Amino acid sequence: MKNMTDSNMPLNDGNMAVGVSQQNSDRLKLGTVLLASSASLRLAQQTPSVMLSKMLPSKQVNSFILPDDIIKNMKDKIKETKKLKIELGFALCIQNSKMLSDKDNQINQKDNSQIIKDIKKGTDCVGTKCSIKVGKCEEDQIYIGNYHTHPRSHPSMSITDMVTGCSEDIECIGSAPFNTIRCFTRKTSESQCIEEIGPFEAEEHRILEKGGNIRSILKSPKTIVKTDIIKLLKDISQYETDIAKYHKNRFKLLNENFNRTDIS
Repeated sequence: MKNMTDSNMPLNDGNMAVGVSQQNSDRLKLGTVLLASSASLRLAQQTPSVMLSKMLPSKQVNSFILPDDIIKNMKDKIKETKKLKIELGFALCIQNSKMLSDKDNQINQKDNSQIIKDIKKGTDCVGTKCSIKVGKCEEDQIYIGNYHTHPRSHPSMSITDMVTGCSEDIECIGSAPFNTIRCFTRKTSESQCIEEIGPFEAEEHRILEKGGNIRSILKSPKTIVKTDIIKLLKDISQYETDIAKYHKNRFKLLNENFNRTDIS
């Protein structure tokens, strides 16, 4: 009887005469080659994509680029806002083209490079529950806008935000309740934007102040008892009417004057 590992042992179908030991050896070699080829293929496929992801912008808003680190900073401010219950933010800046080297300026003029369009983080801002001041940029940077959070509302512009945004290239807002970030860019001229929206800013402050007063009364049973209930009910009813008109007008002004881009 021939050894079962004899290289002359025929296969079951009788079409080839390849031994088991030779088969095993060939399979081992083939497996090694396939593994090496597979690893090379994965490397060839992954390396360009990894490099490309570093080259591509994280998010583009008009002619501006929001890099990953800026978006991360925005998300961090939302997390802080949830803890502190106040508006937080920072200035949005770009590199001043006059401060770039001659070589960088030549590249920028030649191929429309986005070197001076990448948004950089300016100084931090700390506000209150419903307002915040704008930040500043470094001496070699240009201020283009502002990012701030809303502790209790959507990432949408108030009338005051719009008035500020009329004079800016970009305004971004982060919402603490909804974990979302949205950026706004003006689509009308600065003068038209201010002319249409400016007159409503004082009305917004009056309505929001009225709402704050009502909430402070309703916060405690003691303050409710000390209040003229009939007058309070009338004030609440009037406030609900005023706030509904306010939001309807705000949405109209926002849609007419600003484009929006969802960031996250």
